[in-house]
Amino acid sequence: MIMNKTKLFCSVIRPVAMLLMFVGFATTPADSHADSLSRLLKRAARVADDIPLNQTDDALAKLKKLPNFRASDEAMTAAGEAALKNSDDIRAAAIMIDGAKRIDAAISDLAIRSDLIRRGGGDAIAAAGVRVGAADELLYLDRYLARTDFQLADGFRRPIMADFAAVAADDAHWTFWQRYVAPNKKLWAGGTALAVYLVAPEMWHDGAGNLTEKGLELAGDLGGELLGGAIRGLRQGGENFGGKVAAEIPPLGSTSFVGWIGMIAIVAVLTILTLAALRRRVVEMFKRLVLGKSSNQTEADSF
Repeated sequence: MIMNKTKLFCSVIRPVAMLLMFVGFATTPADSHADSLSRLLKRAARVADDIPLNQTDDALAKLKKLPNFRASDEAMTAAGEAALKNSDDIRAAAIMIDGAKRIDAAISDLAIRSDLIRRGGGDAIAAAGVRVGAADELLYLDRYLARTDFQLADGFRRPIMADFAAVAADDAHWTFWQRYVAPNKKLWAGGTALAVYLVAPEMWHDGAGNLTEKGLELAGDLGGELLGGAIRGLRQGGENFGGKVAAEIPPLGSTSFVGWIGMIAIVAVLTILTLAALRRRVVEMFKRLVLGKSSNQTEADSF
């Protein structure tokens, strides 16, 4: 009787134990891969291990669909430690590792950097990974997206960090961002223009990132006269810059040494006055040298 009960017990327990073992083998590697990548990213960003890091899997999946982006050799080696499935996984993870390092370099304050990682998650890291300059924009974007007095245009949802990651990953969107948005972020954020651009960037420019008439109209409608005027000035400045410089350069051999010095000065002045992005860099450099702050932290502090 006892033997029969023992056999019955074994016949029930053994299949259950084997099933549990199979489930453990099937799930543990994926979980360990995710945990390993999360640790690598936190280590690269130099934040504490207990900082939550969300949207990592989604960001990784999106990066796998962007074959034109590459990572550094150092990041590729580090990504191999995560024992990911294939080369696309490793490449995407390496891009995120590069992004985490760029965030660390761009935001020196540990508490601020940790908050950005906590709120922006994998999307913020991915954006910094695909574009070198994106890390400098993240602190401002993070605080903009966290605003409680957020204004939305009719028919448009509230933007999220994943929208900025999508802008950074697209050549035309990023060209437009650098040319028109970055130099005037406060004007864009003053109304609903920035929110609309983040969720619908294709409404503003053509396939090469050039401002369209529709985009110019949107700038005035959503951002007011100040933004409309700034955008119009940037476009006209870009179109006329080459002609203005050429008109000021005298023919070779027709001027003295002093004349050439004057010509160089004219070109330099025209460059500074015309290119808003260059003016912004000069101001940032001054703030960094005189005030001892990184440019993105200074800009975010004055949001």
